Amino acid sequence: MKKNLCTLSILLGISSFQLVAAEATSNTFQHDANVNFGTHSEDFGDGIWSLDYRFYFTPVDAQKGPYALAGFLAQHSNIGAMVAQPNTYNNTTMYAIDGAYVLPSNWFIGANYRYTDVDNKWDNISTTEGDNKGYGATIGYYFNEASEVAFIYDNNGSSSWNSEEWPQEITIANDYDETLYGAHIRTFIAMQSFSGLDLKASYNRIERQGEYISTLNNLTNASYNFESTSNQLNLTADWYINPAWSVGASYLWHDFDGSTHYISNNTSDESNGGSSDNIYALSTSYWWQISGTFAAKFSAAKQFGLNSDSGDDGILIGISANARF
Repeated sequence: MKKNLCTLSILLGISSFQLVAAEATSNTFQHDANVNFGTHSEDFGDGIWSLDYRFYFTPVDAQKGPYALAGFLAQHSNIGAMVAQPNTYNNTTMYAIDGAYVLPSNWFIGANYRYTDVDNKWDNISTTEGDNKGYGATIGYYFNEASEVAFIYDNNGSSSWNSEEWPQEITIANDYDETLYGAHIRTFIAMQSFSGLDLKASYNRIERQGEYISTLNNLTNASYNFESTSNQLNLTADWYINPAWSVGASYLWHDFDGSTHYISNNTSDESNGGSSDNIYALSTSYWWQISGTFAAKFSAAKQFGLNSDSGDDGILIGISANARF
């Protein structure tokens, strides 16, 4: 089953957990390595495997708060890398590298680069090749020991082509560009009776434009130009009952407005449209310390308000194995 890029992003996000060895002798770590698998209950085999590693230039205190939030609460400079493989695309691999530098004044700056290589063939009939390159920058400020505000810029560009050899040779070339402007605020509130609350609010504006050109038997027969704007507001709250176990809720408002221009066989057509979605989710996660160095985490999330194009009506599942030292 083919998944759209939105679904791949959700699965990758739920599988990329940060765990910590809470019982390490020194209670600190600088190296964080993870093996992750994110999937969906209705298509368990169509998930995403990923490996990631992060190095902190200053030792991180594993006991400062909830185990999964050690990296966020540390507020230390770091650099990391990731490689991911979605099972739904047999020869597609994603790579990413990112880093953040924290100044003595509590300001921080970050940068990232991403690359996805696509080279797939289905049943010797359909072939897809292409690449996706992206980069981003972040500037933010830690306004106390457990809170941050940040502003984000992100750009993605993609170029690909798809060829189908039956019953006739059809080729579709695709180019698009996407720019994101965003901001978020996040804070952790420690509590006496429980570990605490992790609260986050974010807003993103995404601008897209692109072109599809299709050819039939090596002759151009249609072209399709599009541009769109999306606005997203996301609110999340995770209640840490203890340092290992949390339950959470989230709300996503997504507003879409787009236009298209289609030309085929000397005729043309223009259309405009939009939509607005409200998506809710309930989640839980549990962190399990296996030894002084190794840990595991299990997470699940149930989404509500999805339309037929947004995904399946099931549960998102994440499983991770971690080593920190």
